[in-house]
Amino acid sequence: MTRAYDTDYTDDFLRAILRKVKTVAVVGASANPERPSYEVAAFLMSRGYRVTGVNPGLAGQTILGAPFVASLKDLPEPVDMIDIFRNSAAAGGVVHEVLPLDWRPLVIWMQLGVRNEPAAALAKAQGIEVIMNRCPKIEYSRLGLDRIGGEAD
Repeated sequence: MTRAYDTDYTDDFLRAILRKVKTVAVVGASANPERPSYEVAAFLMSRGYRVTGVNPGLAGQTILGAPFVASLKDLPEPVDMIDIFRNSAAAGGVVHEVLPLDWRPLVIWMQLGVRNEPAAALAKAQGIEVIMNRCPKIEYSRLGLDRIGGEAD
């Protein structure tokens, strides 16, 4: 039996994604500095990415300079990456929320512990790259990227 999408990503693949992406919607973003979603959003912003939080409870607020919207359809502009901080079952709902949009992200990134093979296959069929069970903050640091398009010295 083959898996819908492999999670053994090459460093070159991850590096290319992190270099290409400029805008990120963090689904499940939190206003709590102790939450991983807050930490990752802050990290991405510190590295030059434009971040928008997606959380209906925080819609209309700005946290760390990032605007928050209730859902992906409320984003003021298309984004390159959707970073999912929801559980594996909820990841499918996020992918289904993308399908009626008139734009497609370059990548849907599911955080550590988040895997949804059917959702990954559906996104991939729409031409969207999928990364599961990884953290962009961890990968960015591990790969030695110091800014978008650069390498650490």
